[in-house]
Amino acid sequence: MNIPSEYQQFYDVAMQIARVAGKCISANFSMDVITNWKADGTPLTKTDTDVNSMVIETIKKHFPTHSVMGEEESHEHGTQEYVWSCDPIDGTIPFSHGLPNSTFSLALVYKGDPIIAVVCEPFQKMFLSAIKGNGAYLNETKKLTVNTYDSLESKVIHVDGLPKNGNIFTKIIEKKAFACSYLSCVYGAKQVATGHFVGSIFYGKNPWDVAAVKLIIEEAGGKCTSLTGIDQTYDKTIDGFVASNGILHTALLTMVAQAKK
Repeated sequence: MNIPSEYQQFYDVAMQIARVAGKCISANFSMDVITNWKADGTPLTKTDTDVNSMVIETIKKHFPTHSVMGEEESHEHGTQEYVWSCDPIDGTIPFSHGLPNSTFSLALVYKGDPIIAVVCEPFQKMFLSAIKGNGAYLNETKKLTVNTYDSLESKVIHVDGLPKNGNIFTKIIEKKAFACSYLSCVYGAKQVATGHFVGSIFYGKNPWDVAAVKLIIEEAGGKCTSLTGIDQTYDKTIDGFVASNGILHTALLTMVAQAKK
């Protein structure tokens, strides 16, 4: 993996954080995770808050002028040109129910555009990473590439983020494709970057859910937009997220539009 000198320090710290986060998540995973519930009805564990706090403290130490936007806690500083977008456990529901399909997700966003991304799959000890303009990699050695399928039939599409209705699943079935949901946006969307899925549709609004995987998918050759096909920034609220292998992006957007009717 070739790392440009201007990105080296950012990347090294991101990987350092991801390794610590992965160990923390693995060490605290069990069938008896104590779970609290936030006001929005989503679960919260001590591991979520511990990892989020660790990210903030590490960024403050290495990059005191940078901000951190985390799901559980944020740290704002200065003009916020550089913002670290963090989801300490993407997939707290499966994590808190003894299911090993959660990830740690971290991206450095510069003026709204992700430039460094790291996703850790702690239970398989896998790291997906990307640097803008320099490709996406698995465990820093294997270059990632999206697939080149030009048909949805018999292919898998990931859906997450609680759509207002279930019409999107009907539309996927009509195309003779398969729909799945891991209750972890990153866990499903990363499958686009690895070439296993043709697309991922996310109905959420939080940028930390997709900032890292957006860069990883695009550096693997895919395409990412809002639910309506618009490019968007990832340092503020987003309008959902559609990721694809690029070839089938229009087909996915059409399904999303039709599912609203």
